Amino acid sequence: MKSRIVSLIFLLVSIFLSQQLFSAPRLPSENRECATCHIMWLKDFKRKNVETLVPFNPKPVVKTGKQDVASTEDMCFSCHDGFVLESRSLWESGKHAHPVGQKPSDKITIPIEDGKNIFPLNDEGRMYCGTCHSAHGVDWDDKESQIFMRVRDVDGQLCMACHKDKTKGPKTGSHPVQKKVHHKPEALVKAGAKFGRNNEVVCQSCHKPHAAPEKELLRIKNQNSELCGQCHDDRYGKTMADAARMKTHPVNIKPDQAKISKSLLKVGAKHGGNGEVICQSCHRPHDAKSKQGLLVKKNDDGVLCQSCHLDKKTVLNSKHDMKLVDGDSKNSRGQKVKDEGACSACHVPHKGTGAKMWARPLNKNQEPMAALCLSCHNEDGLAEKHTVGKFSHPVGVEIKRLGRKVPLPTFGKDGLKWQDVIKGKVSCASCHDPHQWDPNDKNHNAKPGDKSNNKTKFLRIANNSSAALCKTCHKEKWNIANSKHDMRLMAPDAENSLGQTVDESGLCGACHLVHNAKGSKLWARDNLSGNGTGFVACLGCHNEKGLAKKKTLGKHTHPVNVDIKRLGIDAVRGQWHLLSNNAEEKSGQKNSELISLPLYNDKGLPADHEGRVGCGTCHDPHNWSVKKKEKSDDVDVTKLEGDAN
Repeated sequence: MKSRIVSLIFLLVSIFLSQQLFSAPRLPSENRECATCHIMWLKDFKRKNVETLVPFNPKPVVKTGKQDVASTEDMCFSCHDGFVLESRSLWESGKHAHPVGQKPSDKITIPIEDGKNIFPLNDEGRMYCGTCHSAHGVDWDDKESQIFMRVRDVDGQLCMACHKDKTKGPKTGSHPVQKKVHHKPEALVKAGAKFGRNNEVVCQSCHKPHAAPEKELLRIKNQNSELCGQCHDDRYGKTMADAARMKTHPVNIKPDQAKISKSLLKVGAKHGGNGEVICQSCHRPHDAKSKQGLLVKKNDDGVLCQSCHLDKKTVLNSKHDMKLVDGDSKNSRGQKVKDEGACSACHVPHKGTGAKMWARPLNKNQEPMAALCLSCHNEDGLAEKHTVGKFSHPVGVEIKRLGRKVPLPTFGKDGLKWQDVIKGKVSCASCHDPHQWDPNDKNHNAKPGDKSNNKTKFLRIANNSSAALCKTCHKEKWNIANSKHDMRLMAPDAENSLGQTVDESGLCGACHLVHNAKGSKLWARDNLSGNGTGFVACLGCHNEKGLAKKKTLGKHTHPVNVDIKRLGIDAVRGQWHLLSNNAEEKSGQKNSELISLPLYNDKGLPADHEGRVGCGTCHDPHNWSVKKKEKSDDVDVTKLEGDAN
């Protein structure tokens, strides 16, 4: 009975205590919440005549400087070590974080409110965890901003509050912020990148204040512009082919001609791990030149371009320096060459109109590389006085037709340079170097209006009287030298259609013009025969008024322009064969016995099928003898007569 009374009393007391505990409001206790960090607030530390076993210093000197013990890194990391939140990466080895323990630089402006810094510093004026964070949460009335921040931070406001010099965009030399992006790059999103509420770029789009894997607090690597390329994928040409397609300057490529100058490196330019050109070779996301498109150096008069492309500086003060031709002419961006420099007339670093970062309107129907040149060299262009005419050296022809490599550049369908006998095609820049007026003298420039000759004209190889440039590709034509078709010997004073003697035009130029020729085969002489068969090249000289008036054809001669099918012979891809057994019986020949000779169309041009007989079917104007005899130096070819050989 007594034990039952004791149990009942205990139960009544328990019920009473539980009602008191659960019904009363829960007030903060100095022994619990606050004392987690503020241990000196405990009553036990306020008892008189009591000393702690370990001396307590309310403001110890720590690595960040002298500050309250409750706000030291050790205190913060006593919870943020993975116990309260998975935050061990904040102090993980090899990671990068916003600096603490140092004084803000003179570029930092800490905002002040009611006479106090919104972002407090410690007793020594140094930054610490509590500079940006507050352990006392603030309700910002939204679900987007973290509550333990000194200011509301949704669109990068916290960063921009101090880093005001980084917020004003390219006008002051910084990457734009609060600018909308069309898409969030996948790699950045995976790396935790933050964007504004309307997909704007904010500081945290590129930077991570804690546990950043890369230097400069970057979210992903940027050694080879990987970070830049995430957003600027329309100009991240990592190969020459990509750059040509994007019409932009290539990156991540180690240049073989250009070189990043030391002067650029001194002002903040960078190169890739192996010396590659990268975005940061020209640009800086912060602290760039103001109003210069984030460039590391002002590009007045193209000096930034010329810092690397030293071999192209020879274009200055030449006939291709558009400042001298027409300083008010504008490129595709509307920029005047007199304001932006010689390079800008033809090239823009990004958003060009074609390959080579071209800066002028292009005819998309023309061969890609030739279209660049013809954008000026046309009747309405800046070079209207220097057009190529109706008959001009062909472009877009595969160099493999020569059957060998040549020491001249050839080009692909995208305008890229090749030196490959299989893939390359001939274009304007195969023979011409648009940046170098004289191939033998880099210091020799010619201003608009100055006379030119075959040793200059922006040629890659001087094409003097020996026609070295022509010979580079057309070696098989070189038997003409010291023959009866060598006008240096036969008619040295005769002038071609441009009024040039053979000494001025070169050996080939006596009969052929590369541009503005008189007809097919690039003929360089007027047709004095009145013959309209298309074989002007031969009959233009071999007539009673021509240079070869002693070697005319006469009244009765072998017909030309005759279809070879009249003999029962057809030509397919240049190979002759008999059309029928009847033709074989009539001619007394077999297909294996036929010798395939060149045929021509009615305009005198070579034809692979359905060809006609022309002068060149039987004659090779470049080869005096089919027998490979060595010419004797003591033979006077002007008096030499030929025979059936």
